[in-house]
Amino acid sequence: MTTTTAGEDVDNIPSIPLDELAARLPPHNATQLAAVTNATSREGFVELGRQIVSAKVVTDVNRVYSRSFEFWNSATDDQKALLVGFSLEYLSMAVGQACHLRDVSSATAAGAGGGVSDKATREAAARTAFTAGLKLRNHAETVLINCAGMNPEHRTRVRTAMGTAETFETLANGLEAAAKVAREFLQTRDTDLAARVKLARLSEAYAARVEAAGKQVREKGRAAAAPSTGRVAQGELDYLDGLNLHLLSEIIHAFDAAHDLDPTIPRLVPIATRRLLGRRNRADGTPAAPAPVPG
Repeated sequence: MTTTTAGEDVDNIPSIPLDELAARLPPHNATQLAAVTNATSREGFVELGRQIVSAKVVTDVNRVYSRSFEFWNSATDDQKALLVGFSLEYLSMAVGQACHLRDVSSATAAGAGGGVSDKATREAAARTAFTAGLKLRNHAETVLINCAGMNPEHRTRVRTAMGTAETFETLANGLEAAAKVAREFLQTRDTDLAARVKLARLSEAYAARVEAAGKQVREKGRAAAAPSTGRVAQGELDYLDGLNLHLLSEIIHAFDAAHDLDPTIPRLVPIATRRLLGRRNRADGTPAAPAPVPG
């Protein structure tokens, strides 16, 4: 494991790809995102997004979110207690929006800058969901086979449930079936199976995450298959840029505030987005928090 020195961000640490990061985080839902976005006007996000190109936002969110995830996984209880304002659930929501921005901006670039069809946007979101879902399916299969041990009946139950992952629907079915098997294993009266389940740390929370991924894959896949109804304007891309900058700013701010109390907690320094989110030094030398999103 690579560590930081004196609580500073280290820029040469390889970033975890966004899709992989999404697969390693707990699920989030639309209600959580709405609670964040409702606090700021849409126009505020659009105005902020107009000031920067999407590629710079994607570069920084990938880097910063990887650092925050890696630090949290190795942080002490005391360090986590100071990181008020940050959680893996919040990070999951931010990573989900980062994946969406990456896909939409890539599709827009492929459309020669004239906006991108809403169908292309939905297809990009579906690809993101499929990639994350496939990785989680493979992970779930490994976990459940380990729980099954050498018991042929249990192993067959897992293999049959997983099915194939050739389409959005079959992948969704496999994820939901895997969640069902996980719950069966959790409720088993077979003492050997129960012991293996405990050793593997299989939980209801994990089953719920797998089930939620299945629903997400099905929803995004069906949405992508629907006919196109128009084009996504530049303003929509600006909105996504601004929203992602806001989520990024909140996470940077949480780490900055905690660093002021405990220097072993790293600062997550923006680079590509430094012009908008960089810390400005006050006259007394005390670093200021990132600039707020326009309201």
